[in-house]
Amino acid sequence: MAARDEFTADELDELFELRNTPAAHYILMNDIDLTEFIQDENPTMGWTPIPDFSGELDGNGMTLSGLFINRSSQSGVGLFSSLSGSTATVHDLIIDAPRITGGNYTAVIAGQGTGIFYNITVNEPVMTGASYSGIVTGDGGGNIHDATITSPRVSSASNRIGIITGEVSKENTEIYNITITNAQVAGGTYVGGIVGGMGNVTETSGSFYVTSRTISKNHYCGTIQSASSYAGASWAMSAIT
Repeated sequence: MAARDEFTADELDELFELRNTPAAHYILMNDIDLTEFIQDENPTMGWTPIPDFSGELDGNGMTLSGLFINRSSQSGVGLFSSLSGSTATVHDLIIDAPRITGGNYTAVIAGQGTGIFYNITVNEPVMTGASYSGIVTGDGGGNIHDATITSPRVSSASNRIGIITGEVSKENTEIYNITITNAQVAGGTYVGGIVGGMGNVTETSGSFYVTSRTISKNHYCGTIQSASSYAGASWAMSAIT
């Protein structure tokens, strides 16, 4: 297979088959609507998450819509169920109105693993997961920056729930230049506006913007992440409104 595969909106099968060459580099050349593809393949459970992705998905500024997953008993749920290694990269991608239901390690993009994510926009996601659930990753880390999440609805009866990631478990993770608007997040313990639970995170000089937020919880809930010792001051934040 070529070092970089190009596929268009007429080649949805190739996007689905990305799971067969998870170390390759892909670029979107058109907007892709998964609605009809999912209706044909599995209308009940939706998209089958791609495991062990270690390559690059260059969204090229295009929009992926119609992402639907209904797998409440499955761990590792998202566009990718898991990332392999630490160099998997997703960038310059818009995901519009995803509807995601999963078990532990649930996300819109990657259920579990370490990667590089930048220039990501997720509009109006509605997501229900168990423990370790977030929009970008459920659990992991790496480098997440220049991400915009609009009107997220994230809910769980379990623990470690955040909008960007449910849990940071990778040392030297960097998260910066994050914009979240009109957020609603609900969970058990360790529930945060950006990060739910904290392993090790490198402080950065970027900015976090969280607006029109509603965060419901039982306890251990901060504006930015849930651990009471990380309620926002250490995140070098320039604006919280």
